[in-house]
Amino acid sequence: MPLRRLDVNLPDDALTVSWELPHPRETVWSHLQNPETLREWLGRPLVFDTRIGGEIIIDHADDYLCRSEVLSVSEFESALSWTFPDEPSSRISLSLSAADPTEQTEDVEVAAENATVLTLEHFGLGPLIESYATGWLTHLTFFEASLNGTPLPDSQFWPICATVDRLIGNHRN
Repeated sequence: MPLRRLDVNLPDDALTVSWELPHPRETVWSHLQNPETLREWLGRPLVFDTRIGGEIIIDHADDYLCRSEVLSVSEFESALSWTFPDEPSSRISLSLSAADPTEQTEDVEVAAENATVLTLEHFGLGPLIESYATGWLTHLTFFEASLNGTPLPDSQFWPICATVDRLIGNHRN
């Protein structure tokens, strides 16, 4: 897992995940913007308009829909609302930066040349923040596999999620 940072900030109600990917920013951004690959890591897009003010509706399984509005988008950055029917509305932002090849990651590996750091911030989750940490780490595991051309089978989502949850739980204790 190329996790660079996981910060569950309860006082600020903010979750931050930074994930290193061995691909240039353009490749990662294109993959994030591709509705065909979205189903390999997040869910089935029903509506996918990534322009400012556009709507994104994703079926995460069994008609469990997340609705988002694109709040901002610029080169390698975007912000969206994030709303599930049984949760308060929240907001996510995604940004891509070039990895510093001289910077050491948490597991003391040197960043790959042309690598990208994807930083996802999720605000306004309240008591759901820790479960979202597990969920985003699992989805980013699926994203990386999809980006590498080896998508994981959907049947592995919940087993990976359970493993990540145990790892995070052990880290917090």
